[in-house]
Amino acid sequence: MNRKTIILCISILAVLALAVVGAVVSLYSESDDVQELTTEEVCHKASERHPLLNAVPSDAAMVLCSETLRGGVSCMMDSTGLFGTFFSGTGKSSLKPFFSKVSSMLKEGELNSIKNSEMVLSVHYSGDLVPLIIIDPGRVPSDSTGAVWRLIAEADSSSVCHAFLSDTEKDSPLGRRTLLALSASETLVKSAERHVRS
Repeated sequence: MNRKTIILCISILAVLALAVVGAVVSLYSESDDVQELTTEEVCHKASERHPLLNAVPSDAAMVLCSETLRGGVSCMMDSTGLFGTFFSGTGKSSLKPFFSKVSSMLKEGELNSIKNSEMVLSVHYSGDLVPLIIIDPGRVPSDSTGAVWRLIAEADSSSVCHAFLSDTEKDSPLGRRTLLALSASETLVKSAERHVRS
């Protein structure tokens, strides 16, 4: 290498080093216009955006909010992604067969009336990763022909515990919604019921 090339390379290296130092300083400098939120404020903002989070027990290891049941189930069935592996559960608590059946029911149009329902899926650790699904099905029909009841029938045949969660208080964060909780663990479903009532 000649002398000009060495000087040019050292100059470029110096400029890059200054750029890195500038980036680190701007990243870690305390700015007055950035407002830090407390944990309570973050939780409040999250529950305003996704009200179903208020039904998730506080011991959740991971939470996934989905705007639609269809989107949430397709994420759970994605074998290439990280979410499908973790959120489907592990060991005896796996809901992979249940998710597979629900996915085919969605594709066949059996769950059309609830396919766009909001869904939250949380994973709780209890020896295994145990998933808890909370769905906002809207109004639950009293007859047994509705999509909600078909989903419950599939849960029964797959040995998945379920319960309706409702909070009748007017100023509740859930806003008088009736939710459907599904899990491989009955204890987790009961925990979600207690969490909604408190």
